Amino acid sequence: MLSAYSNASGAMQAMSSGLATISQNISNVNTTGYKSSQTQFQSVLKESFSASDGGGGGVDAYNRNTITSQGSLVSTNESTDLAITGSGFFMVATPGSNGGVPISANANASASVYYTRSGAFSQQAVGDKDYFTTSGGQYLLGWMADNTGTVDTGSLVPVYTQPTQAMKGVATTAETVGANIPASATATPSSRTSTAAVTDDTGAQQTLTLSWTRLDAQTWTVTATGVTGGTLGLDTNSYTVTTDANGNVISPSPASADFSVTWADGTAANPAVDLGQQAVATSLQTVATSVWDGQNTSHTLNLEFEKSDSGSWYLSFQTPESSQAETSTATVTDADGNQTGLTLTWTPEGGDSYTVAPSVASGGDTASGSATVTMSNGVITSINGNPVDASNPTAQGFFTVDAASGDSTQPTVDLAASIPQFAAVTSAPVAVAFNGDGTIAGIGGAAGSYTATADVTWANGQTSTVTVDLSGLTQYAGTQVQQNGTTQNGYADGMLQSAAFDASGNYVGTFSNGKTLTLFQIPLADFVSDNSLEAVNGTLFQRTQGAGALTIQAADGSSGGTTITGGSLESSDVDLNGEMTTMILAQKAYSTNSQVFKVVDEMTTTARDLIT
Repeated sequence: MLSAYSNASGAMQAMSSGLATISQNISNVNTTGYKSSQTQFQSVLKESFSASDGGGGGVDAYNRNTITSQGSLVSTNESTDLAITGSGFFMVATPGSNGGVPISANANASASVYYTRSGAFSQQAVGDKDYFTTSGGQYLLGWMADNTGTVDTGSLVPVYTQPTQAMKGVATTAETVGANIPASATATPSSRTSTAAVTDDTGAQQTLTLSWTRLDAQTWTVTATGVTGGTLGLDTNSYTVTTDANGNVISPSPASADFSVTWADGTAANPAVDLGQQAVATSLQTVATSVWDGQNTSHTLNLEFEKSDSGSWYLSFQTPESSQAETSTATVTDADGNQTGLTLTWTPEGGDSYTVAPSVASGGDTASGSATVTMSNGVITSINGNPVDASNPTAQGFFTVDAASGDSTQPTVDLAASIPQFAAVTSAPVAVAFNGDGTIAGIGGAAGSYTATADVTWANGQTSTVTVDLSGLTQYAGTQVQQNGTTQNGYADGMLQSAAFDASGNYVGTFSNGKTLTLFQIPLADFVSDNSLEAVNGTLFQRTQGAGALTIQAADGSSGGTTITGGSLESSDVDLNGEMTTMILAQKAYSTNSQVFKVVDEMTTTARDLIT
C-alpha cells in the first residue's frame, strides 16, 4: 500500500506539472512568436521491486520544446514587423555595458546574443540612426551594406536606418538606345553645286560656281568650276572644308576662302567667298536621350542620324546646350571714371560664330551694341569679319556705355578673357550600316560592332564620356524616328523616402531619384537541434551545448525555402483546442489518482484499527 501512496501522489504531482505547462501555453495563445511546450510522462522504475509492492515506481513528468513548429503568419502592415517561414531565428543582442548600442555581437556568446522567432520590432532613435529593437530593448542583429548596396557578411552588428540618408548620384557612362530609323528618310547628296556672288575689277557683280564633293561625314572638297565675266586662274581653286552635323562650316575658320580668277580684261584677282553662307542642306533623324554629369545635373544628348545612302548613315552626337546663349562678365570704366560691370551674352549663330551683346549688371549705367565673333578651337580669330591678333583679341568701338551723367564711351573689352564655357561635342561622327533586312550591320565600318562613344563638355564645365550601345537599332519603313526605349546607368542624388524587407531579409530603401538600394540584410541562425535551445522566456532563447553547431546564413527567399516576410508576424503555435483536451485529460488523471490516494488512505486506516 505504501507504493500505492507513492504512485498516486507522484502521479498527482506529474499532472500538476502538466497543468502548469498547459496554463503557460494557453496564457500565451496570442503571444507573437511564442513556442509552446508539451508535458510528457514516463514510468519511474525502482532499483528493486516486486509484485507485492506495486511492481514499479510510479510516473514522472518532463517538458518537451516545440521550438521548430511553424506558427501561422498574420499581416500587420507595419514595415518593421518580420515573420520567418521555415527554419531559423532572428538574432538580437543585449545593450552594451554602458546601456547603449553594442558595437558588434558574438553569436557564440550566449550571455549577449539571444535567438527569437518574434519579429515584432520597432525603431529606436539613437543620434542620427534608427535602430531596430525588441520590446525588451534588445537590438536586432544583421549585416550592414555599403553605399553601393553591397552587404558585408562579416561581423554581426545592430542594424539601423538613417532618416536623412542620401544616395550619391552617378554620372552616366553607358546607355542603350533602341530606335527605328526610317528607311525612307531623305539622303544628303554626296555632291552638289552652289554659287557665290563676287565683284570683278570694274565693280560689276559676277557669279562663281562651286562644286561640293563629300569625302566623309564632316569633310567636303569645294572646287571652283566656273565664273562669269572671266575665267578661273591658275592659283588655288580647291579647298577642304569641314562641316558640322547641321551643315555649318566649322573649318576653315573664318569660313572665308580666296579663289583665283582672271577677268575679261586679263586682270588676275583672288575674290574671297564666305563659305559659311554655303551651308550644306542636311536632313537629320534625332533620337533624344538624357544623361547625368558628375555634378548631379541632367543634360540632353541627341543622336543625330544623317542618311548618306541606302542602308548607310552618319551618326553624330549633339546637345541643345551647344546652341544656347551663355554669359560672361567684363569690367570697364565709364565716362564718369567709375568702374562698371558688363554682362556679355554670347549667342551661337552656327559653326563657330557668336553674337556678343552687352548689358550692365552694376553701376546704373546702360550699354548697347554688338559684335560678331568667330572662334577656332576656342580662340577668337575674327571680330565682325576682321582678323584679330589671337594673343589679344578685343572689341573696341563696338560697345557703347552710357554713364549716369549722360556721357558715353566705347570702352575696350578684352573678349579673350571673357569667353564663357560653351557646351561642345568633341567625338567625331561615325558611319552606321544596316543589313538588307533592316537590322543593324555595324558601327564605324566594323561589322558586328554596335557601340559608339560620345565625348561631351557641358556648359557647366563638366565632361562626360558615354558609351552608347546601338545593337537595338533598326531601319524599317517609316516617316520618322520611333524610339523603343533608352536606358542609362546615371542618376541624380536621392533622399531616402521609404524602405521594406524582401523575402531574403534585405531591407531595401527607395530614394527620391527613383532608385533602390539595399541598406542591410537580416541573416538567420540555425542549430543542429533547435529544440534543445534554452528558453529565457516563451519567445527568447539562448544557445546550449545540446543545440549543436550554429549556422548563420541569409534566407534563400525562394518558394519552398526559408523566407522572411515583412509587414507580418508569426503567431503563437499554441493549439487551443488541443490544450483544452489535454487539460481535461490531466484533470481526469489528477482526480482519479486522488481517488486512489483516498482509497489507500482508507485501507491504511482499516489496517491500523485492526491492531487496536
